[in-house]
Amino acid sequence: MIRIRQLKLKIDHTEEDLKKKIQHTLHLKPGQCVSYIIRKQSLDARKKPDIFFVYTVSFSVDHEERFLKKHEGCKNLQKKKETVSLETETERIQTYLQG
Repeated sequence: MIRIRQLKLKIDHTEEDLKKKIQHTLHLKPGQCVSYIIRKQSLDARKKPDIFFVYTVSFSVDHEERFLKKHEGCKNLQKKKETVSLETETERIQTYLQG
């Protein structure tokens, strides 16, 4: 999965506006489907009365490495680091100790 940060939208935006913002930021065609997961939603109220939501979203694409290379100038894109669940790590340690 790839993570994109700093997607800024007006407070009264719709979910469709967020999807369009992602497509525009990633230079995707309007018809291309984007599936994403919102990882973080923050409120930016530093310049009142202009209040914004700032999103961090994760999405997946085919050929992630090629996609990242094509968009390497975009500082808000990063490949999501793999995480290991606590259960998996605990099982691995128990197996090691028993063996």
